[in-house]
Amino acid sequence: RYMPPEQCIGGITDGRSDLYSLGLVLYEMLAGVHPIAAKSTLMVISHQLATPTPPMKQIAPQVSVHPALEAIVMRLTEKQPESR
Repeated sequence: RYMPPEQCIGGITDGRSDLYSLGLVLYEMLAGVHPIAAKSTLMVISHQLATPTPPMKQIAPQVSVHPALEAIVMRLTEKQPESR
């Protein structure tokens, strides 16, 4: 559930991969739920590869996260390593 997209396809991983995983952990800590609500491993991987991380208000509307902190999390969970 915390694997970066590049690792899902057997690509090269580096520190940016760790940043992606950190972003997912932070998202879950702040919103109280994981951003990917898939039930199977295959669906999780599919979302990791193609689905942008949803805004926290969309997944957890009851949670209030400072916009600057959410922006950091959103950048950490960018699909392309060079965008993190």
